[in-house]
Amino acid sequence: MNLITKFGLNDKVVGITRDCVSKWVSCPACNGTGVFSGANKKEYRCSECYGQKGKPVYGPVAWIISRTLTIGEVKAAIKNITPNGMFCNIGHYEEGKDQMETEYMAYETGIGSGRIYHERDLFSTVEEAQEECNKRNQEEGLTLPITFEKEGE
Repeated sequence: MNLITKFGLNDKVVGITRDCVSKWVSCPACNGTGVFSGANKKEYRCSECYGQKGKPVYGPVAWIISRTLTIGEVKAAIKNITPNGMFCNIGHYEEGKDQMETEYMAYETGIGSGRIYHERDLFSTVEEAQEECNKRNQEEGLTLPITFEKEGE
């Protein structure tokens, strides 16, 4: 039996994930400088942003491109079990119902004890990854591009 996976060791891939979309908004009180000029040209930290020059504004949870990864481990499992009863690992074999599940780990997030990536969330190019993000967001009813509400509106 030959196991053929979508990606192999040391392949560069683009991962997608569901996460809260955010964007940085400059502080309107200090115009994004983080300070005010006071008497005698002394500078004081902005009392609105506390010197941070702005703050993140969070939008909806959506599918986004997470990062570029390098495959460091590939796990492929052939499964053929139709669960019966209350446990998902107890069941019976059905002819022709074999399913392959492939999981990957990346050097950037740890091999052996890091994050596990499923094949359905990894892509060869940024364009493929973005297309899949758009498709999944549309299926979930998110309008694209994702827009942000201003605070207080």
